[in-house]
Amino acid sequence: MLKDILLVGVSVLVWGSTVSLIQLVGYSLALGGLVLYRLGVDKIQEQYQRIRNDGSNAWEEFGTKHPTRRKISIGGAAALILIMALGVMFGTGKTEIQSVPLEGGESSEVVYVPQNPDTAEQSGPFPVARLDMKYQPPRRFDIVVSMHKEHPTAVGQALEAIKRLPGFGELNPNTVVYFKDPNADQRIVHDETKANSVRKLGTRGGSSAAWLTHIIDMWDELAEHTMFLDGSFQNLEKMAERIYDYYGPETGMLSLAPSFSRCACHQCKDPFGSEEFWYRVPEIFASFNGDFCPAGDVLLSQSGQFIVSAKRIRGTPRHVYESMKHLLTSNDDHWIHNDKKLGYYTDDLDDPFFGRAFEKSWMIAFQCGDPRLAKSCPILGERRQPQDPLDRCQCLDRNPTDPKGPKPARIPRKHVWKI
Repeated sequence: MLKDILLVGVSVLVWGSTVSLIQLVGYSLALGGLVLYRLGVDKIQEQYQRIRNDGSNAWEEFGTKHPTRRKISIGGAAALILIMALGVMFGTGKTEIQSVPLEGGESSEVVYVPQNPDTAEQSGPFPVARLDMKYQPPRRFDIVVSMHKEHPTAVGQALEAIKRLPGFGELNPNTVVYFKDPNADQRIVHDETKANSVRKLGTRGGSSAAWLTHIIDMWDELAEHTMFLDGSFQNLEKMAERIYDYYGPETGMLSLAPSFSRCACHQCKDPFGSEEFWYRVPEIFASFNGDFCPAGDVLLSQSGQFIVSAKRIRGTPRHVYESMKHLLTSNDDHWIHNDKKLGYYTDDLDDPFFGRAFEKSWMIAFQCGDPRLAKSCPILGERRQPQDPLDRCQCLDRNPTDPKGPKPARIPRKHVWKI
């Protein structure tokens, strides 16, 4: 028992460990019982009388010779006891575990961050993204498009318009087209889209399955940033405005969806107009963030179009993406198709119900699920003002030692209308 007490004492002195009031009382009682057992009542009384007499004589002699020092000693001891008592009574000692990215490391270490008592919406700090800082991308920018029934010529024209955006010429973007039309000819799609690479996929899983296929197959060849777009190119002009205003070297996850919203992570009701519940959001969150759902809300995006960094993609193990693709492209007898549905969306193999939930959860998947963006970021088409912070509508792959980071070059509004 004495050994345990000494170990606790050393941990307090060396590592600053917190000892609660209950622990303090418990160890005190245990130590008292140990002393009583070892010495006995008679021996303890004898030693007490001796110490009392010797101490009283010494204290009286000290007071006679140094009366001022005696008063100071009494006042200091009383103040110290009062401070310790207040610390035990009112010090919360509560901590929340938070993952913080370390410079130059592939993943993060665990540190302890004091709980913020002013946080109303979340029970603790939101998970911080894990980034693969060691990955060296072979290219700066990829544009990945998922085609369904769109005409290849229209897709090619949209790709050319995107590559003409101010600043994109320097990036020399590589274009990749995945098409799902079983009747389309791959050579014709390649010639008319003028993409650098064209690949035919099965029809299952929708655009999200195409994005996952690209991430899995290009794992060691991912560009520094990749823009994932649906072949319909809806809101292309407004998406260009958002890219102008926010995209930069530090971009980690920038959604190009029309809007953000939020839902309770443990009971996520669709905030975009239907009455459906996205029952798999807690599992998506846990799979990609390595932690349980927070007690509060998480961020959803209205569609699955975005720009994401390779650092952020590779911060999650590859097998997680493979697992999600397996669910999206599963047969109709798979358990993933058994979720309760209210009829707002179908559950076809080409357009699975789980896919509807997943396409709205890409912000969560890339560890950008903090619901603050639902409040700070306006709808697509509203321009960034000079006073707006760079992370108003995105999550940044920012070095913790340089919290401000470089600012992107502002692009005049007149360029937007050239698309």
